[in-house]
Amino acid sequence: MASVTILSIDGGGVRGIIPATILAFLEDELKNLDGPEARIADYFDIIAGTSTGGLISAMLTTPDGDDPEKRKPLFTAQEVVDFYLKESQHIFPKEQEAPTKLAAKPLNDEDMSGNISIITLLFQWFCFAVEKLGLPTFLLNYLTRFEKAFLLPKYDGKYLRSKIMGLMGVKQLTDTITNVVIPAYDVLRFQPFVFSSRQAKRDESWNFKLSDACISTSAAPTYLPPHPFTNGLNKFCMVDGGLAANNPTLLAIRDAVVNQKKRVLSPDGSLDFSKFIVLSLGTGASGDKSVDVMDPDDWGILAWLGAPSFSSTPIIDALRSANDEMIDVYMSLVIKALGITPIKNYLRIQYPGLDKNDMAFDESDPKHLQHLKELGKELLNKNVTTMNIDKEEYEPVDGQPMTNAEALKDLAARLSAERKSCQGNAVANLWIKNDDDDDDDDDYYP
Repeated sequence: MASVTILSIDGGGVRGIIPATILAFLEDELKNLDGPEARIADYFDIIAGTSTGGLISAMLTTPDGDDPEKRKPLFTAQEVVDFYLKESQHIFPKEQEAPTKLAAKPLNDEDMSGNISIITLLFQWFCFAVEKLGLPTFLLNYLTRFEKAFLLPKYDGKYLRSKIMGLMGVKQLTDTITNVVIPAYDVLRFQPFVFSSRQAKRDESWNFKLSDACISTSAAPTYLPPHPFTNGLNKFCMVDGGLAANNPTLLAIRDAVVNQKKRVLSPDGSLDFSKFIVLSLGTGASGDKSVDVMDPDDWGILAWLGAPSFSSTPIIDALRSANDEMIDVYMSLVIKALGITPIKNYLRIQYPGLDKNDMAFDESDPKHLQHLKELGKELLNKNVTTMNIDKEEYEPVDGQPMTNAEALKDLAARLSAERKSCQGNAVANLWIKNDDDDDDDDDYYP
């Protein structure tokens, strides 16, 4: 029986260029094997992504046009890289609108019209009064930064929302070329939420617009406004899925276990990880684990939000980093407990030593974006690593010294063989029966 193939992409803002560069390399290898029309979505049962990874997932799986027979994705992997290089400076612009304007403007005015708070109004009047007093410019500038950091998202998100809606249109989760898993966090219910194309195929009430899924998972707290929207009779207000699962690998595995039991479970009901082929891509881990906390007694709400400079948001950065590393630890435990070959069944590609400047979520300077692309290329030439659960450090895989590029070439060959095995003598885009679908609905398997 065919393996279950999974691609998982972490969140990380503009650092999404790094996994996109890795995917461009993999797609080129697949083209070498299967022809110029080969695309990433043709080879994975599930593509999961959080935040920037969710956007990449949608770009790789949303069909271009309305012809269900062609099922060609909107973007090649290289075009995703180009998208980030071109659009990041518009998504995260250096020059912002006046901070007295409401940043969190909803897509639908009926959802949250007039949602400017009395606190914001009072602060605007305070800044106006300070300006009339003729205080020094540096003080006015600091008050401006304080207001934006404390009361408003750093960016208004209008360009990103417009771009996503223009790309995705009215397409829904059930339209994707292969199955997607995109986590977000619902602040109305204070619980994680997972956009799943499989779930959407089973239950129409879960069939959300892809634009809503992408905007939701990308709405990083303090950087971009929450995304309020309705689906049928239900109201939602979503923020970045990185709060719950910045590395969505386990969510993707869960999706396979729930929906494809016969393919991934042993006769005794235990998980047979040898049936999986998982590629998990990170957006870079910090090489500097130390933080200058100055006086710990001064670390109140504002310090965790980035005061005094407000150039970063420590509490959000900590949540993302902890989530990523814990998933690495969990997967390392699974691999060790089940005696799995790390590279064959689970390949994690992560840049382990980014400096503080490289870790920036929203640094959109063209030189920095090009630098991230070069880091992705550099990562291809680094050796495959795995998490040492005792040291909590990334180390080369024992007994299997190979570069990430070599591992990806091997993966491409196995993915190609898996696809051909599933197709048999039929043409591409074969539809096969989902093992656990009691409603006799067909699930697309590339």
